[in-house]
Amino acid sequence: MLRASESERAINCPASLVLEKESEPSESRDKAAAFGTLVHWWKETGRFNMKGASAADIKCLEKKVMLSGTERDEWWRDGTHEVAFAFHIRTHKVKWYKGNKAKGDTWKALFYHDTEWITGTADYAKVSQAGGEWHFSIDDLKTGRWPVDATENKQLLTYVMPFWLEAGKPLNATVCVSITQWPRYPLSGLPQKNLWWTDGLTLAEHLQDLAYALDNPNETEPSLDNCRFCDAKNNCSAFLASGITFGRTNG
Repeated sequence: MLRASESERAINCPASLVLEKESEPSESRDKAAAFGTLVHWWKETGRFNMKGASAADIKCLEKKVMLSGTERDEWWRDGTHEVAFAFHIRTHKVKWYKGNKAKGDTWKALFYHDTEWITGTADYAKVSQAGGEWHFSIDDLKTGRWPVDATENKQLLTYVMPFWLEAGKPLNATVCVSITQWPRYPLSGLPQKNLWWTDGLTLAEHLQDLAYALDNPNETEPSLDNCRFCDAKNNCSAFLASGITFGRTNG
């Protein structure tokens, strides 16, 4: 199984999909992830009292929304939130998760042992058709400080993929992918959205790139960007031989 969030690295360095991963415990990372989950909950529901969230995170988000004046309907309007999916890279069959959203990760894990399924959860999706032309819009909410660009972002293209496949792979489709960056601090900061417009031809090429990555698991391409956040790098002979290091300015 390939996770949509791994698309960029998988296409650039297919071996990252099959090498053994080692994720080191990080209290700061876990705390950041917990706050991010709460922000996604608020984006979807407009509520703050998410089950399991810490009182400190809830208070922080309430203050952040108040000080920034952020209105969720202005940023995410008329679409669908937290859409969990799986699609088969060969047959192009698409499956959607319709159950309790808290169990979405458990559902995606059912595909874990089949390398030809790709799974993910689109933070926000809007699909429409007018005059015979399909329009796809996907937004990914980031609450971390690390800047991420939407332009030619392979992760975002994978989030579009199940919607495009189910629509019949229209090449004349209009596609808008975006990243909304809204870190914890400053509390008064508004979300910052960057967009990239593309089309169905780009999605068709991306589908081929995903298939190539799955078909060539032995290919490696060590680089700062590919290896920086890769949990398999310490088990990768190509990385270990590359001499790549991550200083304070590089990660």
